Amino acid sequence: MIRIRKTKETMVSLLWYGKIIRDLRRVNSNIFFVFPTYQIGGAERVHADIMALVADQKPTCIITELPKNSGFKKDFYEAGKVIELKRWGTKKAFVPIMAKKIAKIINRQNKPVVFGCNTDFLYTLTDYLNENVEVIDLTHAFTPNLMGMEFYSLPYVSRINQRIVIGKKTRNDYKELYQKNGISLDYMERFKIIPNQIDAPKEYTKRDYSLPLTAIFVSRNSPEKRPEVFLELAKKARASDLSIRFIMVGDFGEYQAEYGEFIDFIGPVTDKHELNELYEKSDIILITSVLEGFPMVLLEGMALGVVPISTEVGEIPSLINENLNTGYLIATLDDTEKLIESFLERLKACTKDLDSLAVFSRQAHTLVKKEFSSEKFTENYRNLLKPHFKQLMVINGGN
Repeated sequence: MIRIRKTKETMVSLLWYGKIIRDLRRVNSNIFFVFPTYQIGGAERVHADIMALVADQKPTCIITELPKNSGFKKDFYEAGKVIELKRWGTKKAFVPIMAKKIAKIINRQNKPVVFGCNTDFLYTLTDYLNENVEVIDLTHAFTPNLMGMEFYSLPYVSRINQRIVIGKKTRNDYKELYQKNGISLDYMERFKIIPNQIDAPKEYTKRDYSLPLTAIFVSRNSPEKRPEVFLELAKKARASDLSIRFIMVGDFGEYQAEYGEFIDFIGPVTDKHELNELYEKSDIILITSVLEGFPMVLLEGMALGVVPISTEVGEIPSLINENLNTGYLIATLDDTEKLIESFLERLKACTKDLDSLAVFSRQAHTLVKKEFSSEKFTENYRNLLKPHFKQLMVINGGN
């Protein structure tokens, strides 16, 4: 059976190879994106937004992995020419072959740039690119034990022309990584900070807080998000007679049988309007992750006045804390039980101090509007990619 399955996979891959080559031959673009997937996720939402900014340049996007769901597929395909590699982007024996083919097409272009994130295929590709091809990578967050792209990219530091990060902490993490690995800090000059964007309402809508409060968790079902913390938190909150309703948005259906008594399971939501309606009905958004940059779900919720309670990870502590009246931080503990108790105590405090929630809600909206504006995001990425435009792009009457 194993031999039959492998033979079938090989045949399918060979047929798909022909499609990839035909698509590559039709490429006529200076801008190439290399992303792992278009499935549901905050990073994928950002990648779609970046592509949309240069849609009139007809960019080419290489998807290197097999997506788990259709997620933002429509957004990706509307913003450019998408070429999905499937096994040709992940199978060890296939990757060098495909990287050479793609590099050959890129090298033919006039002023090519390759912009990628979260995929080692990007760095393999650089081995075959001409020196005139500009390489830019984006890092959303450092991974635990440095086993992610930040570590994999170390041998390619001199070839990466620009490195985009979303905040100062990530840049400082890279500085420390360079020092530990004997890499010249002169390369730190290649870093640029570009925060993500969110369309926050121009005016804050006042919220009237009363019990029960509603706490929302929006995520994909992934280990680093630690959904088990939210699940058990909701269960313990019920046992403590805490006046809070819990909503879970994402692919968490497998937990519904066990936790449906304590949580309203919504399922995955990609429609912005539907998601905003959920945020508008929520008072608190919980981030339980062991790893984050600055999650998009946090920005989405805060833009509508939802107060965050989050673990101290990534760029979050620099902008969300009690001193700034923007939210609450929970120490990132390895002991899950202690972490759950810390969240529970904070939620109990929130139910007893609704006035503070009102203050934090307004300030959360103000912060997002100021620091994560679409105007700044658009300007930064347009300026980054403009040298590679075939013709001048006009957005909102600008140059």
